[in-house]
Amino acid sequence: MRARWLAVAVLMWSSAQAQPIELSGSIGGRQVVADLNRNGDTVSGWLYSLKNGTQLRLEGQLVPQGLFDITAFNAASNTRAGRFTGRIKNGHWTGNWRDNGAKAKKPVALDNLSNVSPPDGRYRCTTRRHDESFGFSLRHSLDLTLSGGKVKGLTLTRQTKSDGENAQSCRLTAGDLKQAPGKGTIILRAKADPARCTLRILSAGDYLLIRPGRTDQAGDDCRAAASSQFCSANAFWSDLVINKKSQSCKSVE
Repeated sequence: MRARWLAVAVLMWSSAQAQPIELSGSIGGRQVVADLNRNGDTVSGWLYSLKNGTQLRLEGQLVPQGLFDITAFNAASNTRAGRFTGRIKNGHWTGNWRDNGAKAKKPVALDNLSNVSPPDGRYRCTTRRHDESFGFSLRHSLDLTLSGGKVKGLTLTRQTKSDGENAQSCRLTAGDLKQAPGKGTIILRAKADPARCTLRILSAGDYLLIRPGRTDQAGDDCRAAASSQFCSANAFWSDLVINKKSQSCKSVE
């Protein structure tokens, strides 16, 4: 089970209250995406380091004067990883990041992703990982075709296998989903039951971020929708980062 589901209880918000905020930019020169939900002056969500395919859990505050103060936690251990503070002006988030326990500052520059549409093209990749110490293997694949801001083809699969056990897998295709209208981030929802599966495709710099399910919406995990079963009994999704240029990808566990 991926680490972000271990902290899901911390990030549950009422859909009537939560306001999504999607940002992309850089922290200390690293390309990142911040996927936040705002409830009043409080924000929570995830920070993705795209080159490394890693994530940190976020909790913080926004204040009326246009300031932000957000703390990042390691997703698996829930230990503090760092903090970034600064100012929001005309949709631009600027400030500084400090690693936990460090004095040195790293510049933060983030912008709203709402009007950034993924570019046309076909994106295909497969990533594999094997952990001999735990006898665990992972295979995560994507075949995605985009044209004019529309998904023309999609096959997304994730399979895990432990020694002595049957493989567990998840699979979504374009036929399972219906694209929601709008610009910027591409949003697809299950045809059978839209509340049970949301898939988002975010474009940030050299990367696409594929996010099946929403941790801020109860029951939206893209494992099943009505009578459609997308995952086997013990399988779960994880996010996927793909480099647009190299067509290489990393599974965010």
